[in-house]
Amino acid sequence: MKRKRTVTASAPGKCIITGEHFVVHGEPALVMAINRRVYVESRLKEGSDVQIASEDLGLAGCFIDDEYKPILGGMRGEAVLKPVKAAVMEVFKEAKTVKGLDLRIRSQIPVSSGLGSSAALVVASIAAVSRLLEVELSKEELFKLAVEAEKVVHVKPSGIDPLISIGGGIIAFRREEGFLPVKSPVSLPLVLGNTKTPRSTGEMVNRVAKLKEKYPEIIDPLFHSAGRLTIKAIEAVRSGDLVTLGELMNINHELLSAIGVSTPKLDNLVRKAREAGALGAKLTGAGGGGFMVALCPKERVSKVFKAIKNAKGEPYEARLEEEGVIIEEDERLR
Repeated sequence: MKRKRTVTASAPGKCIITGEHFVVHGEPALVMAINRRVYVESRLKEGSDVQIASEDLGLAGCFIDDEYKPILGGMRGEAVLKPVKAAVMEVFKEAKTVKGLDLRIRSQIPVSSGLGSSAALVVASIAAVSRLLEVELSKEELFKLAVEAEKVVHVKPSGIDPLISIGGGIIAFRREEGFLPVKSPVSLPLVLGNTKTPRSTGEMVNRVAKLKEKYPEIIDPLFHSAGRLTIKAIEAVRSGDLVTLGELMNINHELLSAIGVSTPKLDNLVRKAREAGALGAKLTGAGGGGFMVALCPKERVSKVFKAIKNAKGEPYEARLEEEGVIIEEDERLR
């Protein structure tokens, strides 16, 4: 028997407090890592194919060069597992080698939901495989590789999702200026509501871009307003002013609705959360489905949770995740 080295990496998902969509076009966004993670376990294997399995999704398949061969779940696995293959290829380029890999995925983040599942998956995959192949990556290098791999999923990734998955915490981010850590003197109790309607981030980003191109004199001022709103939201987080932050989240939702990315189901969950006592509520992520987020006083969390459930949403309590990507190694006899 010989020792078989296993490297496991995990990365957190995220919740955008303010600024989604607008950040793609140069405005700031406020983003928080949440306590839901994607785990990628990696081992070397014979050959040069990359075998990937996700028990949560009931998918498994093998990439041989650019060809996908399903093992479990049929060809639908290709689209879901392709970001992992893209992440692996970025590491192979850095390592200047190609190896056979066996990757196992476990996820606490729903797919295509707006909580950064694809970025967390890409970051964890790159972190695990680079350590397995003994390729040293700084956080900056990991970020660059993750952004490249994310282009498989998102047409024009903002860079927020991999950034927060790598570093954790709360950040203010503007594409041209980078990011700034934001600290709050108080906790930010959140309740997330899943519409259980999947959507495509790339499709929603394209829709907004077309609207902006068609009506620049109308849409551009909305973008600038959203940017100023996020600056106010950053100030509110830093001072622990949750009432103001909630008001700004409410306004942000209406701006997102104005650019066409909300849905009746998202609007309903947002309204029910506010009626149950949330200080503020809005969609989070690309919209078109996915999740909404409500900021709640601690004593109202259970009431808001119940209101979302009664409205046929799937509620989750969420808290800040201070740690970003985590890597663990294990050697076992096999």
